[in-house]
This record gives sequence, C-alpha cells and structure tokens, in this order.
Amino acid sequence: MRALARFFLSIFIATTLISPMKATAAVGQFNATWFNMRLGTPANWTEVTYPGDNWQSIAELEPGVLPDTFDVRMIQGERWITVGREELGAAGLDSKRLSDLVKAFPAGHVMVFGRYSPQTAQLRVNAVKVEKGIDGKIRVMISDFTPHHGERWRASRNYLTQQELADPARPGYNPFAQFRGDTTDPVFHNINLSGALVAVGHAMQYTRSFVGMLAVTEPRFEQEVRKSGGALRKKVTTIVRGYAKPRWYVALPKELQPRGFTAQICVIPRATSCDAIEHVAPAGVSFEPWTGGNMPEMEDLLSVWSQTKTSWSVLAFAVLTAVLVGFAAYVTPTLFAGSATWVGTGALGTSVTDAALIGAAAGGIYGAGTIIDRGGSWTSPQDGMFGATDSGWMDPATPGSEPERMLTEAIRARHVNGTMEGGLTGVRELYAGNCPIGWTSDQCKAAGYRSGIAPRTDTWAAMNTVRWLRDNYERCKSLGYTGAELQRCAAPGPYNAAAPY
Repeated sequence: MRALARFFLSIFIATTLISPMKATAAVGQFNATWFNMRLGTPANWTEVTYPGDNWQSIAELEPGVLPDTFDVRMIQGERWITVGREELGAAGLDSKRLSDLVKAFPAGHVMVFGRYSPQTAQLRVNAVKVEKGIDGKIRVMISDFTPHHGERWRASRNYLTQQELADPARPGYNPFAQFRGDTTDPVFHNINLSGALVAVGHAMQYTRSFVGMLAVTEPRFEQEVRKSGGALRKKVTTIVRGYAKPRWYVALPKELQPRGFTAQICVIPRATSCDAIEHVAPAGVSFEPWTGGNMPEMEDLLSVWSQTKTSWSVLAFAVLTAVLVGFAAYVTPTLFAGSATWVGTGALGTSVTDAALIGAAAGGIYGAGTIIDRGGSWTSPQDGMFGATDSGWMDPATPGSEPERMLTEAIRARHVNGTMEGGLTGVRELYAGNCPIGWTSDQCKAAGYRSGIAPRTDTWAAMNTVRWLRDNYERCKSLGYTGAELQRCAAPGPYNAAAPY
C-alpha cells in the first residue's frame, strides 16, 4: 500500500513554461528632413524643430501615355462632373449645394488612410496622392503623417490661450506630443480612439485631403480542444486561433456627413479635463462607421497557439485518493494504538478491506467534485478597450495569456508596422484591391483585377477624369438610376456597390 501511494505521488507532477513576446515598434520607418523655426525676438526666442514630409514614389507613368484630347462633353452637364469631383457626386446633393462645395473645398486629390489597433493603442497614418511633375511624369506618392508633424502646430503657435499668446516666444502645442516615440518612428503610441480620430482629421487638414479612412482592428479567438487516451491517462491538445478584421470609419467634411460624429482631445498631456477651450484640438471632420456593401471586412488568421498536455484523468485521481485515504485509515490506528478510544474494530475499522472501502468513498467524492467544479474555459480579451481620457491617452491592455500576446503582436506587426499592401486583407482590398499598386487602372482591368480606391497613375485629375465620369454617368443612367442614386452610382470609390472600384 505504501509503495503504491509513493508511486502515484511521484508521477502526478507536471510543469508548463510560457515565454512572453517582446513588443516592437516601427523605429527607422520615418526618415525626413527636419527644420528649425525661431519664435520671438532676437533677445528672447524659442526654437521649434519640425519634420518635413517623406513623400515616396510608389508608381509612375511616362509623359504622353495618357490621352490629352479635348472632348466637348468635358464642359457639359452636371457641375460635379465638369470639375472632376467624383467625391462630391457621391454625396448625392443638388447642383447649387455642389457648386458651393466646389468653392469651399478645392480638390486636393489626396487620400488619408489610418490604421488603428485598440489592442496595442497604436495608430499609423498615411497620405496617398497622384501628381504630375515638372518632368511630365505622373506619380503616385505616399507619405507618413506622424505625431512629430504636430510640431508644425507648435511652430505655428496653435492652441494657445490669449494669455499665452501674449508671449511672442511661447510656442503652441503639439496635440500629439504625448504619443511620440523615437524621431524615426511614425507610429502614434498610447492613443485611444478619440485621439486616433483627431489625428486622422489633422492629417486631412495638413494634406488638404477631402476623404479619410480609418481601419480599426476587431479581434476574435476560436478554441479547439482535441482529446485522446484511455480511462486513466489523457492527452489533451488545446488550439487557439486568433483572427482580426477591420472596422471602417469614413471621414468627410461635416457638410457632406452632417449626421456623423466628431472627436476632440485636450492638448495638455495626460489631462483628464481641459482647462481652456483654446487647448481643445478638434478632428475638424465628420466620421461615420461604414459596414457592409463594398467596404471590405475580410477576417485574417493571424496567430495559432497550441499546447498539448498529458495528464491523469479524474478517474485516476479518484484512484489515487482512494489509495491515500485507504492507506491513512489503515496505518492511523497503529500509530495511535492505546491512546484513542476508537482504535480497534470501531466505526473506522482497521482491516485492509475496511480501509479500501473508506478510500473508495473518498475517491468517489473527489471525482464527483472535480466533475462538478471543472473550471471555466479560456476567455477572450476584455471589452471596453476604447476607454479614453480627455487627452486621448490610453494604456494598452496587458494580454493575459499567450494566445492574446501572440495575436496582439501579429496585429502590431501587420496592421500597424506593416504596409497597407501587406496588411490586413480588408485594408489591402479597399486600398489596392487585388492589383499591385504600381499598375494602372487599365492594367488592373485588363488582367481582371480590382484596383481599389487608392489613386493610380492613370487616374490623375488632369487626364480625362471628366470624360470618364461622363461615360460612367451615362452607364448608370442607362441602368435606371436617377437623382442622388444616379450621382452615387457614377462616382467611383467605396460609396455604393453599384460603383466599380
């Protein structure tokens, strides 16, 4: 009996070690020329350093490739078409309102794309444009909008109270100063959703962009348990798969999205409330969550965690309990012989048979208790990670398990630190479709690919965008669309399913 007890005790020991994953940043991805500005007078001045832009060419088209032939239809018909403003047509407004908007919002031909992860409290913002250079080449360009760009607002003495403005050497506030990392790191760190919306709005103001997109990651976990083995010995493999997909927010001028919402943060770092209205930095644009239709929300499998454990079953533990209790019932009377009234053949009994019966009863109770109280399953991350402070600061949630850590790191690497073409499938689909960004729209179409909404070299505004819009307008009209729906159909982009990418 003693040998059997020792045997069970010696083999019921197992240890599992899990190593945490190290977080990474996008250090080295933002390389720009920095400029100095002196504020104040020669006797009393302050120097502010701010970055230039890091526009990079990602596609170009040689001169003379695009047709420049004038078409009389380019000056006929709807105003939004004659000025090549497809985004205005997508609003479905009347002609007078469109004319007012054409004057109020000159076309910048720049699109802003934001990628936000509440799991890591990080944001990455890019601007994309197409332009014609003095060499005649048409180029698609991309740049970063970083928390360092907020130094331009500081150099311009923005967000100062009247009292603060009285000091000519007093710089303004960088609304994103608290989110800065290394000067070569383009990522906004420790930022909540409100801060991300304000950053996208500022990027649109800075680049004179008419439309912005913000992709917010939505994670999901899926657990699978595989069991094998016999009655006493069990092998259990737990597999946890981590998925993520984008949820979209579309940013437009308030005039075009009056029912949307906006955001604002206080420029004072870590402030829980703002002390002056001048210290409030607004997004300046209207946001609307867009889902369904042709807003891609494909889900990506980003991480797979598995663990295999071999252990004794409940029945095995019941047997062990029976052995131990039975052993104790057998030896205790001997240890206390002559010192207790119950020693002998009393209620407990002293025979091996009696001890076995007592042990079996105790083992049964242990087994039943284990089955009833078998514990909860592995849970998903906590909700409410959009919790915010008035300054836009947020500490990212600490992953509570290895699967959470793995998915969080995968989101950081792919959604935040990666490129839009190499990011989540939904982001890539909206940005470039399934066609390389270096191709023209015609090349994508000829190959049967979708070209996304990012500008391409052959969508430069000075080409026959007007003619293209006119042709599409006639096509949608022939399909039976009228009024605002006709305008929305004729306008390209993520406005409705009828319009091709």
